[in-house]
Amino acid sequence: MNGLLAQCDSPNESFNPAERYGDEMRSFDLGDADRLPYFEGDDFRPFWPEVMKGERELAATAPDEAIRIPDFAFTDQDDREFGSEQLRGKIYLANFFFTRCRGICPLTMPRLRGVHREFANKTGNFEMISYTITPDIDTPPVLHKYGQDLGINFQSWHLLTGSREVIYKLARDSYGADTDTRSTQGEEDFVHSEQAFLVDEQGYLRGIYNVKRNNDIEAIIGDIRLLQQEQTI
Repeated sequence: MNGLLAQCDSPNESFNPAERYGDEMRSFDLGDADRLPYFEGDDFRPFWPEVMKGERELAATAPDEAIRIPDFAFTDQDDREFGSEQLRGKIYLANFFFTRCRGICPLTMPRLRGVHREFANKTGNFEMISYTITPDIDTPPVLHKYGQDLGINFQSWHLLTGSREVIYKLARDSYGADTDTRSTQGEEDFVHSEQAFLVDEQGYLRGIYNVKRNNDIEAIIGDIRLLQQEQTI
């Protein structure tokens, strides 16, 4: 079975990132609880740069090696172009899914909907985006119906489709979205994961979460607020 579909068809309730990643596990157990890390390297190591101290604490300047999401442009559920240009200066949460998924997505997408509702009706510049990993199937009308059935507010949550090659490259190279980072997947394979990715207003990756975990959902909400506070400094 294609690796892209296999992960989603059989939800793994006992999945433990520590067993998969070992010492390379993406963890926020160390560092500054009042600030979010940046990430660097092929294994997406979190690190906390120093901040200047004065009359008030200044936001840390992202170091050159920090992972930054490159510019992209796809098509959303309303058949409109949507990408980094529309997200400029905004905090956003991203994930990868597909509409025919019967394993992970029915568990993770409603949880992400809960995160979205926490911020959707409040002032601020928070958005959510979900990239489909089967863009040949998930056309804008298909995405629109999927979003309607899920109760998604399209005003600030966009379901994106486009070039499969570009989506997969973005997923692997910029988000590290393949669950198994120790093996090299073929270009036509993509191991779907339950992760979500928090990106700051400058396009830097600032958080990686397992959406199936209750603690991580709480962390996402708290970390979005941290980034919003960081913007006001």
